[in-house]
Amino acid sequence: MEYELKKIDVKQSAKVLAAVALIINLFISVFGFIALVFGVQTTVSFDYIISISVQGLVWKIGLLLLSPILMFILAYLSFAVVFLLYNYVVKYTGGLKLHWVNADNDA
Repeated sequence: MEYELKKIDVKQSAKVLAAVALIINLFISVFGFIALVFGVQTTVSFDYIISISVQGLVWKIGLLLLSPILMFILAYLSFAVVFLLYNYVVKYTGGLKLHWVNADNDA
């Protein structure tokens, strides 16, 4: 079966992908906290659309706490822009074509 993706639900799709980015960033923050607890000299920075780097233990902890929230917001906005552009462009170019097969019958 062949399908064509003609429209993407911007809010829902951006929310889902931003939530995935938040979860990934949470794991990174946990590893950052573990490194700080064990006294590892780490550079803590946030680099997605905007760049934030901090020095000092209190600032590092603050950025590690804040980075998942920043990631969610910025990922949501960037994915929303991509999906809005896709929905605009697809009117003139056609959508992505997907070819689906039933895995049980294709063995």
